Amino acid sequence: IFEVACYLPLSSAEGLPKKWGTRHRAALGLSERCDAWVVVVSEERGEVSLARGGRMDPFKTPQDLDHAAAEALAPIHSHEEGWKQKMGCFLTHQWRAKAITFFVVGLLWLVLAGQQNFEVKLKVPLEITNLPNQIEMVEPRNPMVEITVRGLRKDASTLGKGNVTAEIDLSHVFPGRRYFPITKNLINLPHSRVQLVDIEPSEVMFEFQKKPELERKTEP
Repeated sequence: IFEVACYLPLSSAEGLPKKWGTRHRAALGLSERCDAWVVVVSEERGEVSLARGGRMDPFKTPQDLDHAAAEALAPIHSHEEGWKQKMGCFLTHQWRAKAITFFVVGLLWLVLAGQQNFEVKLKVPLEITNLPNQIEMVEPRNPMVEITVRGLRKDASTLGKGNVTAEIDLSHVFPGRRYFPITKNLINLPHSRVQLVDIEPSEVMFEFQKKPELERKTEP
């Protein structure tokens, strides 16, 4: 005996029998808060019950109490050995059929995964084309756009900087700042099996100036 006259937590469960007093409610409350097995003896009726896991089970015979005590005091390793035996039996029983089933399920998963829609985000350099010879670009130095592409996993997963490009035609620019919208027709995808769903940013600011050597030549 470790402690006596202890105050144990009462169960707050609803619908408990009215015949239960604080003794039974305390036993049930303790079993709700930990993994203890609580044996409770009714002082009025002489009944013996076991509270465990938030459940109260009465013992009908002394043998029931003996079995419960033996189960509670059984060595832990016996449970572990039983679990290992069950797992070993599960793995070895009809292992050929299980191996074939596992292989077929894995193959089907790979096939179906390749047929599902998949989204990929890529950062793509914005290539400048047809910039007039007398104009140079001041900003941005290395323009980039981020695109979102959707398609079957087997198609979308192959996209990258090597096969996706973005080009913008600057043949009609003049010195100063200008904003250019980045639209879908500026993005080149390797095939039509994927769909372009988003572009960030939606526009890019460029700043241009005349080349310095040309400005010096035009001075009076």
